[in-house]
Amino acid sequence: MKYAIPADGGFQRLYGQPFALDGVQYPGNVIDLWSAEDLAAIGVLAITPAAAPPEGESLMSIELELVDGQLVEVGVYGQRPLPPEVPMHKILKAALITPWAGHANLDAAIRVAFASLPHPQNVLALAEYERAPNFVTAGVTTQNTKAALGMTDQQFRDLVLLADSMA
Repeated sequence: MKYAIPADGGFQRLYGQPFALDGVQYPGNVIDLWSAEDLAAIGVLAITPAAAPPEGESLMSIELELVDGQLVEVGVYGQRPLPPEVPMHKILKAALITPWAGHANLDAAIRVAFASLPHPQNVLALAEYERAPNFVTAGVTTQNTKAALGMTDQQFRDLVLLADSMA
């Protein structure tokens, strides 16, 4: 269980460090040794954890709020921002394991899309895909490839976040 005490118009989380309440100094280990009822009696509040993020969103921050006498973690949720760049080897790995309709995987679909471009754009696009050190998420080639594949914003987002999470 997590605990906090009122402090400076808000709340201070307790992490096992000594704390003072109403002029009385307490050792940090009272959190582990005392019951929740005994802690509540001196003004230490148990924290109700934040709910899990909604599907497709990430927990961006947590605020502590007093709600009906209970101290509650209130989560602020949102979409994780896309990184401006991802190492290209991660994009290649993610494309190889991402299914794509009509193709063995997304990598195969990308290569077909590049092959259909006129020369020299086809060669240049493939060279960038295979040799660039980083994938620029807002890059012109990236956006053109996304459009050529008919990739939705969510599919693109999923690919970039998958790639960014890979080792």
